Amino acid sequence: MMRQVCSAPGKIILFGEHFVVYNSRAILCAIDKRVEVTAQRRRNNTISIKSNMLSASIRPSTPHMVVDKRTRPFYYIAQSLGMADVEINIRSSLPSGAGLGSSSACCVATAGAVLPLSGMNRSILDVSIEAERTIQPSSSGADCAVCTHGGLIEYAIGTPPRQLDTPIPSDLKLIVANSGVNHNTGEMVARVRHVYKKYPKKFTILSKKADSLTSLAMDSINDIPKLGYLAASNQLLLEKIGISNNTLRQMIRIADRHSYGSKITGSGGGGCIVAITDDTNAHSTLMALSDAGYDSFVARITRTGAST
Repeated sequence: MMRQVCSAPGKIILFGEHFVVYNSRAILCAIDKRVEVTAQRRRNNTISIKSNMLSASIRPSTPHMVVDKRTRPFYYIAQSLGMADVEINIRSSLPSGAGLGSSSACCVATAGAVLPLSGMNRSILDVSIEAERTIQPSSSGADCAVCTHGGLIEYAIGTPPRQLDTPIPSDLKLIVANSGVNHNTGEMVARVRHVYKKYPKKFTILSKKADSLTSLAMDSINDIPKLGYLAASNQLLLEKIGISNNTLRQMIRIADRHSYGSKITGSGGGGCIVAITDDTNAHSTLMALSDAGYDSFVARITRTGAST
């Protein structure tokens, strides 16, 4: 029985979410919370997909667009690679729908596990981007890129994601806290688009400021207090485009009492915040958010991308 295992990291958007759609740049990083996928041949003419949240068995002749969105990307990977008899098992330490790249990491890890079984000579990144676009047609591919390659990625629309070789300080710790508030990325994108259309001049100014912060951040990865200050500055811009709410503001107030600065990460409206800390204040930041009832953890930037 042929069997292959691949894991991929989750991701955090450190700077530039939403503004990246409007000619700003963004910085993404891979984090040391991973998804592991095991793929094995079963010889039963069925594509089976299992995780702790779902289980599905689908005939390989089924058009991928009619498959449930929760399983569609993984089914698409197997089907597009000619794997009519494979079982895909997904194990994740990432919360889904929280803006931490769970979907992208699952696509990357699934591609990495299924590709060797298929015998096809294709890249993990290309296959995973195709799969993600079955549920997010406008996906830039940046999330899949950082989950594939690890480390830090700079992304701007119209250009390929660029891996940054900036040294990462060993004491940089990212405190991630989940609001527990459900959110819809499409709705948040539409909300920002509405702000852009209603106040184009003001929005352009904000976007230029966001791009400047991203540029400063790329030069400040080794200056952790400054990085935190820049994150807090980025958060002020995100507030102005309407993707925050009272829960996220409360979380940020708690985090900012201890960390060097914090911000929403991802589409907003819910999901997670990330606080910039080091060895001196990571524990107090984590405890403050946890004591307030938010599911929180310490993350580090990892240079280990997709790994088989």
